[in-house]
Amino acid sequence: MDIGKMKNSIIETFYSLIDERLNIFQKKLTIIRKGKIVSSDGNDIYTISINNANYKARSHYDYKINDIVWVVVANGNYKDLFILY
Repeated sequence: MDIGKMKNSIIETFYSLIDERLNIFQKKLTIIRKGKIVSSDGNDIYTISINNANYKARSHYDYKINDIVWVVVANGNYKDLFILY
């Protein structure tokens, strides 16, 4: 293999790795969603409605039913939510 082909192969591999990492990164982005308090479940846990689906989220603040809150979805994981405010 000559140097030019080797160089191109290395560059292609490098770009392929970058694309792969970007895809993984984009799937695991931390996002913030607007939600509504549906119920207080005790122990700083609330049921929140986001886009007509209910999720559990934690917060150390007191909220009332129907309060609108901002919820952090860390790394795209809807099983470990917390209320930002």
